[in-house]
Amino acid sequence: MAPAEPGNTGPGNTGAGATGRVASSGIAFRTCIGCRKRDPRGSLLRVVLRDGLLCVDPQGVEPGRGAWFHLECAERSLRGLPAALRWRGALDLAPIRAFLAIEHDQK
Repeated sequence: MAPAEPGNTGPGNTGAGATGRVASSGIAFRTCIGCRKRDPRGSLLRVVLRDGLLCVDPQGVEPGRGAWFHLECAERSLRGLPAALRWRGALDLAPIRAFLAIEHDQK
C-alpha cells in the first residue's frame, strides 16, 4: 500500500480525501458550493447523491458523491447542486428543502 501523499486519493490515503484539505491544526475544510468560501466542515451541511436520490448527510460520512454548503447559502447552492454532484437531469430537491425548513424553524 502506498503511503498517503498529497494528491494520492487511493486506499492508503488517510487525509482529507479528494475534495478537501486538512489544515495544520488537523481541521478538515470544505468549499461551499453556493458562495465558494472555504470553512471547517462542521460549519457546512453535506448532501449526498445515492442511487439518484438526494439525502442530507449531517455527519458528513455517508457514501456517495456529496456537496457541501452553508445553510445561509442554501438557495444558491440548490440551484448549482446538479452540477456539483455531476448529475444530468432533474433532481428531487424536496428532501433537502424539508430538512432546511425544519432547521430554519428550530432557529
